[in-house]
Amino acid sequence: MDYTTLSRISLKNLTVMHVLLMTHSVTATADILCVTPSSVSKALSQLKTQLNDELFFRRGNQLTPTQFALSIGPAIHNVLSNINGIFQQGEFSPEVYEGTLSLSMRESTFELFAPKLCGISAQLSDKARLNISTKEQFSFEALQSGKLDFLLLPHDISQPPTQSKSLVWQTIMEDEMVCLMRADHPLAQQDLTIEAI
Repeated sequence: MDYTTLSRISLKNLTVMHVLLMTHSVTATADILCVTPSSVSKALSQLKTQLNDELFFRRGNQLTPTQFALSIGPAIHNVLSNINGIFQQGEFSPEVYEGTLSLSMRESTFELFAPKLCGISAQLSDKARLNISTKEQFSFEALQSGKLDFLLLPHDISQPPTQSKSLVWQTIMEDEMVCLMRADHPLAQQDLTIEAI
């Protein structure tokens, strides 16, 4: 391990990089981190020098990450998650949480979880925000790169939703599948089983 190099890398700069990969905007990153846009630009400049890469290039009014920036995104996310875990011990408490929670789900799933999410959102402190996106916008790649914290999916629990070793999945509720058919369908009066299909 190269301790000399590691000692020169600022955790603040890695945090800026992580948020920039989510927002693609210096101004939005500054708002999220409660700092000035110039301090975000300074952190980015330092990282460019340390990592010997341009990291982002401007396209219109947005910053587009380089291939190298995209490739190191998941590693930075893991580093920050592990460090965050040191300071966020115990159960999640919305009232004291500070930061951004980002989750994604299918639109059909939102109705199921909307009441619970509204309850959590109402309990969040002024220093926290809840971002909800659709799975079409942000899926497993966004979860691996750190753009998402959670991905809620309706899924067959007998099969893992992904083979990725870097992701953890857990069942949060169980439900039954229903087969709808017209009343005069030949199978309507029979018990349907997987074996009989």
